[in-house]
Amino acid sequence: VVLSKGSEPPTESANPTGDEFWESLQVPPDMNGEKIQGKFGASVSMNSDGTRMVIGSPGVVGNIVDQSIQRGIVSVYDRTEEGWTKVQDIPLTAREDEITFKPMREVRSDLVVDISRDGNKIAVGAPFHDALNQTDIGQVEVFSHDGGKWKANGAPLTGKRNGELFGASVSLSKDGLMLAIGMPGKGEDGKQSGAASVYLFNDGNWDRLGAQDIVGGSKGQMLGGSVSLSSDGFTVAVGSSATSASTNTEVANAYEFKGGNWKELGT
Repeated sequence: VVLSKGSEPPTESANPTGDEFWESLQVPPDMNGEKIQGKFGASVSMNSDGTRMVIGSPGVVGNIVDQSIQRGIVSVYDRTEEGWTKVQDIPLTAREDEITFKPMREVRSDLVVDISRDGNKIAVGAPFHDALNQTDIGQVEVFSHDGGKWKANGAPLTGKRNGELFGASVSLSKDGLMLAIGMPGKGEDGKQSGAASVYLFNDGNWDRLGAQDIVGGSKGQMLGGSVSLSSDGFTVAVGSSATSASTNTEVANAYEFKGGNWKELGT
């Protein structure tokens, strides 16, 4: 359900003052004329003027070996005078070797999405993505709007180690050429101190900005559970997704890129 400011209530009694009100705009959960049974709406994001929306459906199946694999899709909707019109369903990258490690074949048991403010780039994080002999390393893909179609914008970015949860959070700059990625599961020896990185799209590739990741400072902090990138991409807020069992449960820091590195603001 999308809420939009309206001026005409469904009934006179619903808006006796005549003030603006919030009306709901239903987005039909269908794909190719059939209802999606795939956690439609698990994540959503909208561009700055509210004319384009992206919706993640992590539980949608795909056919690599069989129809039980949760490959996941991202759906793009544009707002027209008639309402919300689906532009394209974007299937996410998955390979045959990924399905061997999930007992329930949930290659995409979670998805997070973000759309750039201009509406021309989409980032998709799949923190429970598997690779050969590695589980839950995570993956992030970026798509760009090119000639009416959404296409991959560079190769997918993936985590390095088991349980890293790379892509648990994603955030794009205004033009979509810079990307912040959270990886709350990262840490030596399973300490899950967490981390975040910012990437710059350069000559067809996503290059990490800065010599090192932004890293958590204590065991179980799980820094990177949330990220938010400024319009120009050179300031980022990073939050923790730690549980009450960790030694540091309340963390949110802002960092600025200066002199080739990320420096915490306010210290």
